Amino acid sequence: MNGRGWLAGAALTLGLAASVPATALAGWSAPAFPITGVGNAPDIAVGARGDVALVAPAIAGGVLVATRAPGGAFAPPTPLGGATFAPQARIAINAAGDVAVAWITATAIHLAVRPHGAAFRPALDIPAVLGSSYDRIHVGIDDAGAVALGWQAVSGGKTLAQFAIVSPDGTLGTVGGSAGGQSVSSVFDLAMNAAGDAIVSWVRTDGTNYLAQAAVRAPGASAFGTPVTLSQTGVNATDPSVALAPDGSSAVAWELADAGGNRSQVSYRPRDGLFSLPTFASPTGLTSSYPAIALAGDGDVVTSWTGPGGNAATRTGAFGSAFSGPASQFDTGGGTTGVAAAAGGHAVVVYANNANTTLYASSRAPGGGFDAPVPVAPGVAAYYANYLVTPVAMDAAGDAAATWQGAANTVGVSLLDVTPPELRSLAVPAAGTAGTAAAFAVDPADAFSAIASTSWSFGDGTPAASGTSVQHAFAAAGSYDVTVTSTDVEGNTASATRTVAVAAAPVVPPPIVKGPPPVTATVRCAVPSLKDLTSARAKAKLVRAHCTLGKVTTPKRLKHEKGLVVRSQSRKAGTRTTRGAKVNVTLGTRPKPKKAKKKSSGR
Repeated sequence: MNGRGWLAGAALTLGLAASVPATALAGWSAPAFPITGVGNAPDIAVGARGDVALVAPAIAGGVLVATRAPGGAFAPPTPLGGATFAPQARIAINAAGDVAVAWITATAIHLAVRPHGAAFRPALDIPAVLGSSYDRIHVGIDDAGAVALGWQAVSGGKTLAQFAIVSPDGTLGTVGGSAGGQSVSSVFDLAMNAAGDAIVSWVRTDGTNYLAQAAVRAPGASAFGTPVTLSQTGVNATDPSVALAPDGSSAVAWELADAGGNRSQVSYRPRDGLFSLPTFASPTGLTSSYPAIALAGDGDVVTSWTGPGGNAATRTGAFGSAFSGPASQFDTGGGTTGVAAAAGGHAVVVYANNANTTLYASSRAPGGGFDAPVPVAPGVAAYYANYLVTPVAMDAAGDAAATWQGAANTVGVSLLDVTPPELRSLAVPAAGTAGTAAAFAVDPADAFSAIASTSWSFGDGTPAASGTSVQHAFAAAGSYDVTVTSTDVEGNTASATRTVAVAAAPVVPPPIVKGPPPVTATVRCAVPSLKDLTSARAKAKLVRAHCTLGKVTTPKRLKHEKGLVVRSQSRKAGTRTTRGAKVNVTLGTRPKPKKAKKKSSGR
């Protein structure tokens, strides 16, 4: 998106003391100073996704370009154009991040294009064969990479507005322009949208008065169409400003020398339609000069101008309709204003104070009014040149960037963040199991601010968790709404909620505890003494000793004897052997008891 606006005032004062440190105010970031050594006012552009691009003429010659990717910091500036002084430079950026830079030197118009992620291509130089170049240049770039270029040239003693389309491959198309024979004034304007619609406007004298004129280019066309006159004859029109909406509708504002004092007029043009008769944008009786205009995507038309006493003012109307209602006037203005608007309806107006030392801004939310102006960079000196530049630009979401030339030949820039972070790569499981931890993740990103915090609410009464990647276990089965919230440093908050269905944990039987195997003592046969025992008693004694009675042998001569007892055994008494071992025995008659010997009488 190519932002449009201007600032004017006193000539630049170079080599001043370093600026006073400043802090952020009312949503504007603390100022950064990505370019130093500048010799004239900067220009700024903001892409639809939040890329920011700056350009400024360098004291040493050529121009310096600094760019910032969404959510990042400004890269070191890139010098273009060599050592030849460039009094003015303009910049544009498309949704892909492609950058187009145009600047003038004493003898030529120059255009350099940098595709996103690449280096600048060699510059296209348009020499003075078309006329000696003058102190004006404009540029726009669409999403296909086509560039709309406009400039002023002196030819045959007359100053002409000239414009052309440069194709994505760098080929210069047919150069169109204002009609010869009469000169244009020193101020004109150009805009181009993402689709390739383009519009350029200027004022040209008819020999008596200056008339506002414009030409448009349809997407894909190799050249601009035939110029048309917008303002009424018999009065002077000056200082045109153009605005172009994403849908191709456009509007041109200019200052008209009205009988009651200069006032701002506007003409509307729907895409593929005709320009309307002009309508006054500023109220009756309120002098307005140096108008600026922007089209918001919600159908509102936002205008601003310099009012009585050099103060700034703004007014909002509906596209194609007459303006009604009061204007908002700010008593701190001191020069021309810049205005930008976004597809959703956000808008911002910037202007300098009367001392030309501070940049002020007033913003509005979609459908609302402009709030009280605040200094964009409190305590930081700001200086402006008296020709057309873009001090403010806006992305599609409504975030804005403002620029100025500060002390000590620096370029200052401050960012206004009005949109919440984007919750990228949000990962929330659709299902889970009670008691089992699940993973949750998000990658919050913000084009203009750092992320301050990210938190998770799990909907189960437990405390919130912080971080971009967390884990959580639900205690019980059920359906839970999980909400992630990210907040940037400006306080803009984004939230998303997802539902997790948690199933009950499966019933698990208690574990079987396996202990060591039981210790059993090894039982052995302890052979007892069986002598003089009957076979029945010997058998019983052997059982008690974990032995077994084996073969029982009876001598033949005792086959018919009764009362036989064990006279010998096969295993010696006291022997320990395998449990159940057999012990063989031999039976015999029980020994007769020995008779006691008689004692002698001693006779």
